[in-house]
Amino acid sequence: MYLPELSRVLSLVALKLLRACFLTRIKVVPWVQTHPFVGMSFFYFLRRDYMKVFVACSSMTKIEDKYFNYAKELCNLLNKYDDEVYVGGKIGIMGYISDTLRSWGKDTNIIITELYKNELTKEDKLYTVVNNTEDRLHMLLSECDTLVVFPGGLGTLSELFEVMESKRSDKRNIDIIILNIDNYYDDVIAVLKKYEKNGFLNKKLEDLSYIVSSIQEFDLVYSKIKEENNVKKI
Repeated sequence: MYLPELSRVLSLVALKLLRACFLTRIKVVPWVQTHPFVGMSFFYFLRRDYMKVFVACSSMTKIEDKYFNYAKELCNLLNKYDDEVYVGGKIGIMGYISDTLRSWGKDTNIIITELYKNELTKEDKLYTVVNNTEDRLHMLLSECDTLVVFPGGLGTLSELFEVMESKRSDKRNIDIIILNIDNYYDDVIAVLKKYEKNGFLNKKLEDLSYIVSSIQEFDLVYSKIKEENNVKKI
């Protein structure tokens, strides 16, 4: 193996090790206060000051116009923050969010499955093609800090429950915001509260997720999450 190739391989291995070590958020400032010299030189260099946000939403197109209007309001809000936005495809609400943000100069990260990769266009600059929805979920869990649950169907519910269970049992530090616009998720919330009441959920629902009923309320919660995690992520 040539030296440049060996150097490249070693660099990739080092980056993967660092990423494995820092999948959860690390409070940098307290660490730096107790380890000032190493902390200042190492952690300051590695930290990032933005969040990675996955918007779980629908790929369906034959849905009421009001949901596209809500999606535009959400895009307006996300566009004002310097955070990375991820979606799971290119049609329906997912495609609408991606195309709207790109038209405003903000590229969206698209995690798309092999089956639907032909939906990508030459305008899509940031994307990852994965084998299936399980791989997409794995990437969501490893890459993202926050899950925004927009009104959606089976795929959206799958992502909500998988991330919520991972947060509950694996202690993953992922913030979940459920957009219960027009009481869309009332029935889902009722089921989760029933689990909690009957002892099948060993954490309170409010400890696992934020539930908001409007984009304006979402803005308040989102700002709070950013403020609370302002000693940012690796």
